[in-house]
Amino acid sequence: MERRTVKICLIVLVSCLSLTSAGNVLISVTLGEGSHYMASTAIGEALVRRGHNVTVLIGNAHEHRAKHPVHSKIFNFEIYTYPEPVEKVRERMEKVSSQAFEKEFQFDMIWNFTNVLAPYVNYCRSAFRDRELMGRLERAKFDVTILDVTWMCSVLISEHLNTANVLFNPMAAQYYVAEMMAGAPFLPAVIPDGILCPPQKMTFFQRVKNVLLVFALRRLFSIFANMVYPIQEEFNILMDRSMQDYMSEVELLLMSMDPVIDYVVPFPPAVVEVGGLLTRPANPLDKDLDDFMNSSGDDGVIILSLGTYVKVMPQRLNDLFASVFAKLPQKVVWQLPDNSTTTLSPNIRTMGWLPQNDLLGHPKTKLFIYQGGNNGLYEALYHGVPTLVLPVFADQLCVASRVLEKGMGSYLDIHTLTAEGVYDAIKMILSNNTYAETAKRLSAIYRDRPETPAERAAYWVEHVMKFGGKYMESPAKHLSFIQLSLLDVYAFLIFCLIVVVAVIFLSCRCVFRCCGAMCKGGSKKKKD
Repeated sequence: MERRTVKICLIVLVSCLSLTSAGNVLISVTLGEGSHYMASTAIGEALVRRGHNVTVLIGNAHEHRAKHPVHSKIFNFEIYTYPEPVEKVRERMEKVSSQAFEKEFQFDMIWNFTNVLAPYVNYCRSAFRDRELMGRLERAKFDVTILDVTWMCSVLISEHLNTANVLFNPMAAQYYVAEMMAGAPFLPAVIPDGILCPPQKMTFFQRVKNVLLVFALRRLFSIFANMVYPIQEEFNILMDRSMQDYMSEVELLLMSMDPVIDYVVPFPPAVVEVGGLLTRPANPLDKDLDDFMNSSGDDGVIILSLGTYVKVMPQRLNDLFASVFAKLPQKVVWQLPDNSTTTLSPNIRTMGWLPQNDLLGHPKTKLFIYQGGNNGLYEALYHGVPTLVLPVFADQLCVASRVLEKGMGSYLDIHTLTAEGVYDAIKMILSNNTYAETAKRLSAIYRDRPETPAERAAYWVEHVMKFGGKYMESPAKHLSFIQLSLLDVYAFLIFCLIVVVAVIFLSCRCVFRCCGAMCKGGSKKKKD
């Protein structure tokens, strides 16, 4: 408690000392819930420490965020009202959580994504129809808006307020966003797509599949961006250009990536890698939980945690994991609701909410089992903990692929899990020191930086407020795919080569004909 109070006081003190040069920043990412929101608040905290004023826009279903013990004192919150009861909003999110473990869920989400995202368009319309809210935002005169690539409404709000734009991409392996928005080079031969995410060193058929998926993702993103067109029409926003054209004019793109654990990619200067915004040293655990961790002896502790969107596994999987944990000598800390009916062995401790970062930083933690969120990946990387991923949907398969490729752990298919398979995977990681050594080595590389990812993000946001980001713009943004891929140049060179070959061929043919005619003429004279 004392540590939290000191943190609040320091942030407020810095803010007071820097009021003369303070900028006004609006953060608008998703609805105010989940991993995207939490990652963005890390940027907000760093900006406040640098003396800026930060306002966070959220929906009323998540207005409890405005009562957060730290954020309520350092952020201004603006809350818009949903066009439906908040219970229905929460019910929709819980439905996603309950269906996420179904085998066809990922495919159904992609196939029906326009229906899935339709309510979010209505949420955006509700925000714009709140004239009092829009009036307050207009009077605030924000210098910059931090947008979420998955929340198109934030793009419209930024244009309506006429602010500089910083696009934040909190998802894993979404390289195509940088290619479309910031002019990053199109390199499907070495940079995998953002869905299946094969290894960076791909086989021929993996490259073929990757090219097709990249083009499919670009098309899906275009459809996704155009879903808010009715709002553009209703409120006369961005009627002179497409949403995609506007988003390509962002002055800075923050990507939740890092080459230590992500793909190695050639980004232009306007793209800044800030993977691991929530990483930090571990705080001490409560005495009761710390005693449980220390009672594990040399065997250590396994952490099983789920994400902010998918919080509960089906009962069959709970029973499966319980049966596996009962056979292990390790202690287990498991994120499990208090009303769960799962039978637990004495070595298991369950909690409805886990202090995940602090548990990962405990010296007794030996293995981290989780669903594959990007924030959790970087927390495990920061603390050097081997990881077993159970990818459910969205970018989690990409996270699982990276963990395997980098040698930091492994992953299992959630739809084909067996008790024997889970037991073997856990024993493989715990008995092979290579995984722990690799995790520690990657952690040391990741932590050997002059600033934290949040400080890096805040610095560049502040830089854009001072100078703008147009000078960092890649000229590739203004080239078509044909020009950027040099297809027109190759076509021209091939044409020139064909012309040269044709000229040589015709010349040789002409010479041979002339020579042949001369030879025939000479022979005829000799006969005469």
